[in-house]
Amino acid sequence: MSETEIPQSDRLGDYPHPREVAGFQGQAEAERALFDAFMSGRMQHAWLLTGPKGIGKATLAYRMARFVLHYGTPEKARAAGASDLSVPIDSTAFNQIAAGSHPNLITVRRPWDEKTKKLKTVITVDEVRRIAHFFELTTTERGAWRVVVIDSADEMNTNAANALLKALEEPPPNGLFLVLSHQPGRLLPTIRSRCRTLRMTPLGTEDIAAMIADAEREAEARAGESRKKTTATPDSERLQLAHLSEGSVGRALSICGKRGARALPGTRIAAGAAAAAGHCRAPCLCRQGGQARRGRYL
Repeated sequence: MSETEIPQSDRLGDYPHPREVAGFQGQAEAERALFDAFMSGRMQHAWLLTGPKGIGKATLAYRMARFVLHYGTPEKARAAGASDLSVPIDSTAFNQIAAGSHPNLITVRRPWDEKTKKLKTVITVDEVRRIAHFFELTTTERGAWRVVVIDSADEMNTNAANALLKALEEPPPNGLFLVLSHQPGRLLPTIRSRCRTLRMTPLGTEDIAAMIADAEREAEARAGESRKKTTATPDSERLQLAHLSEGSVGRALSICGKRGARALPGTRIAAGAAAAAGHCRAPCLCRQGGQARRGRYL
């Protein structure tokens, strides 16, 4: 199996990975906290991004990584008129991160087990030890950040957690740790104490409904290229789906396609859930939108 064929534990279904997505909404306060810290010139070396799954933690982490790797210093960002964490989509940083090839970014996640042909159930100590090697190899020239994204810290085993703690205790120059956690209370207190916690909250219903509509528009554009037929979710169903999602757009977009998921009775969303179980041929755009940029919502 080639590198590109290996499943990634932080990618959901066929949707694009969070690192591939430019858009971001619904978490303006969290984005502002990261932006202000960087622009102040007193950037903390480690951040703990917390909150339920599917609310944008990974998307924000890669958005921040792009920003610091593109601009490097507050002065350059200020000169460019930056007002948030967005960067030009034609920039080197954006495209290298989207491709997973930026030399100054490493992602720590559950690895592929070649023996079992499955993803491992935990993040192992060997994965965390890659961080030290990464810092040894990457440049330390002035303004060159090195970024570590851990998705998610909840999946580390005990040895991995201890290895991360050591890395946090000895941060290199211009090293930035973006640690994601759905259940921060389960992490080592010493890990939490060495990070600035950024609490992200469940998304609002209107935000989720708008994100679903946006994802459907992107899915429709892609489907048009292949001449596939799609049907947009009615506004009323989007709102019901948003209410069902409990503040997680990731959950909202997966309801149609997840086998055995609960769905809205008597609606096309219910038909989509049936289709996922192999009982219905009705088109469900949330499911067909596997190529939509769902990464923005994770």
